Amino acid sequence: MARLLLSFLALASGAYAATLTATLKPATVNLGKSATLTLVCEGGIATTVEQTAAARNLALSFVNSTKSIDIVGGVTRESTTFTYQVTPRVAGRFAVPAFKAMVGNREIRSDAIILTVLDANGNNTPKNIAKTPPPALLRVHTTTTKVYAGQVFPVSMELLAQGLRQSHLPVPQLVTEGIRFTRIRPEYRQASARSLNGILYQNVFLFETGAVAMKPGKLNLIFELDVIVMDYRQDVFGRQRNLHLTSDPIPIDVLPLPTNGQPKHFTGAVGQYQMTATVEPNRAQVGDPMELRISLAGKGTLDNTPVPEPTAWQGFKTHPATSEVEYTDLRHLSSRKQFKRMIIPTDPQITHVPALQFSFFDPDTEQYVTLTAPPTPVKITGSTPPPNPRGDPPGLNGLTPADDTPAIQTIRHSPGRLAQMQPPLIARPWFLAIPGVSLLAFLLAFGWRQRVEYYEAHPEAVRRHHVRRLTRNTLRQLQSDASRKNAAEFYEGVQLILREQIGLAIDQPAAGLTANSMLAAPLDLPKEAQAALARLLEQEEVTRFSGAIATLDVDAALNDLNCVLRALK
Repeated sequence: MARLLLSFLALASGAYAATLTATLKPATVNLGKSATLTLVCEGGIATTVEQTAAARNLALSFVNSTKSIDIVGGVTRESTTFTYQVTPRVAGRFAVPAFKAMVGNREIRSDAIILTVLDANGNNTPKNIAKTPPPALLRVHTTTTKVYAGQVFPVSMELLAQGLRQSHLPVPQLVTEGIRFTRIRPEYRQASARSLNGILYQNVFLFETGAVAMKPGKLNLIFELDVIVMDYRQDVFGRQRNLHLTSDPIPIDVLPLPTNGQPKHFTGAVGQYQMTATVEPNRAQVGDPMELRISLAGKGTLDNTPVPEPTAWQGFKTHPATSEVEYTDLRHLSSRKQFKRMIIPTDPQITHVPALQFSFFDPDTEQYVTLTAPPTPVKITGSTPPPNPRGDPPGLNGLTPADDTPAIQTIRHSPGRLAQMQPPLIARPWFLAIPGVSLLAFLLAFGWRQRVEYYEAHPEAVRRHHVRRLTRNTLRQLQSDASRKNAAEFYEGVQLILREQIGLAIDQPAAGLTANSMLAAPLDLPKEAQAALARLLEQEEVTRFSGAIATLDVDAALNDLNCVLRALK
């Protein structure tokens, strides 16, 4: 029974901790050769695997998949391996986009991987790319290529596009491992049209932020962005294209922090900072709470900086500090962190809150700097708590319990009245419930195992369940979007439902379906349903031009959607 319960818990925890890891071998290939992409899902059985975006100048073809279930010491370990062949079309450096997979009801993702493709001369410059300028470009700039680990440096991105078909641009994805944004959500700034290489780009967006190098080494700064544009280069009426943009790599040399002269209490802050400390109130009695406020501010990021500490907290009982971080400039190169800490005086002889120290590394001077907040004067009244007469271990920070109870109590020679009234062990309700709890645990474990085995044998059932749930949840969201007259989000949800349902019907990944491919799919729909599908897709395309102010006929759209869903069943 115990082993079965452990297996049940292992299954549950394994599904929750599932990971998807991508590896590429070799990472550098010659043009005309292929590389092998391996996706390993550990902690569960992956039922569906999809690309999050199209691969630029790369052809990906599925090879095979394998499943593995090992039971070691009563613990079940499950894994799924997917193998793909990656064939480059041109020379250059390209990102193999991340993949996503479903393990049970949870979605997991892999990281993107860079593939370097060499031409016949051993260069990775894409000389054989068509001379026609692309309809969209993503360019990245930085003012420095040499930084220290933990140092914030400026990054600016520029998106140039023709006929951009999106009202809301997604967040650019940072492909480089070891570098992160200082902010989560970008704030785009629209600029005037620009001509580049003989092409007029009407849509120009700028995004400026800060980035932080997390580990030393030679890194390449690479960003990716998915956009939708109208391409008029080969068709006078234009053709909608989903583009996966990858910026040219910018080499970044990340230096390790020097160990020479590093203070003992250094916690990793890099930049230029100031520190202040105050205590409120500055008069209190023994045992009364006081608030210590510490402020760190300057150029750099303080996200992971702990609260500055004195050498000792003598005469004070302390509580854990709370903190709040804010960035003080638009590019997020400077920040401020406020700490609040409750301190309780325990000695009336105290006259000062101890001095505080904070050390950081200044990348401009390449030296460590230690700041000191001087002792803060306080006035404490009252008396010291009486000593502990029993010699018991002291409480927190030297405090002892205020308890005068004798250390040794008289031992009774007979049980008390309450003890005599207790029923025997076997007659107590909690004892009788033990077999029922064990049986319930067994049934849960057995049912869970049956479900896992069923999903292993029928992966299509998992996808059907996922699509049904997504459709149900999205339909509820459509009512909310309709009430707010948000046509853009309404039809975005409609298209999501259509992609998932049609992809399930034709056994194709939903992410790769477009409006044209959905209309041309071999569904054998009745004429009424086919017409309803065409109207929904057409209205979704029109809405993308007009945005949220487009006319929204909720009843007609929902009738068309229900007509299509009934036909697909």
